[in-house]
Amino acid sequence: MEIRQVSRYYADCGRSYAQKRSCIHHESICSCWANPKNKACKTCRHGEYQKPESEVGFTGEWDCGHVKFNGHSGAPKDIDYISVKCSLYAPW
Repeated sequence: MEIRQVSRYYADCGRSYAQKRSCIHHESICSCWANPKNKACKTCRHGEYQKPESEVGFTGEWDCGHVKFNGHSGAPKDIDYISVKCSLYAPW
């Protein structure tokens, strides 16, 4: 039997990679909503996940618990259920 140790590289969003260059690439272009640098609902203190009504064809939505919130913005086209680069962002 042979034992091998393997290095894993972890991005700020928690995703892991076997290759350092892949991790660096992900970090440089990352639009991942789990990465705190993107200031998205998923990593915000005010973010509240609303579970889907049914599991078929609906993935749930993020809602903002901040009093001054007035709608999601900054996310890619046709995605209106999460904010990215939010001015009201507050990290955990």
